[in-house]
Amino acid sequence: MACYFVNAQNAGIGTTSPNTKAQLEIRNTTKDVLMPRMATSQRIAITTPPTALLVYDTDKNEIHQYNGSTWVANLNESVGIDTNASTSVLILINTPELEIMRLYGLLL
Repeated sequence: MACYFVNAQNAGIGTTSPNTKAQLEIRNTTKDVLMPRMATSQRIAITTPPTALLVYDTDKNEIHQYNGSTWVANLNESVGIDTNASTSVLILINTPELEIMRLYGLLL
């Protein structure tokens, strides 16, 4: 059963009280959001894309964001803290910070 709530300020899917700081709030404990997927040629063929437009590039397996003047790969590198570990673990995957740590022998 889907629950939709819309008023002049914001909209909610799965909630009748969307956060007032969000234009759209989606609440669901079993499903996620799937962004538009397209090939590189389709992505770059978008005429005058708006700033902050996000698409998943299926040729590159990357999320791309339009920054107002060009497309940039975004969100395909991970930096975070694993809160499920018994002790905090910093996760660096394919980032400049990881390469610096490797260069200086700071990884175990």
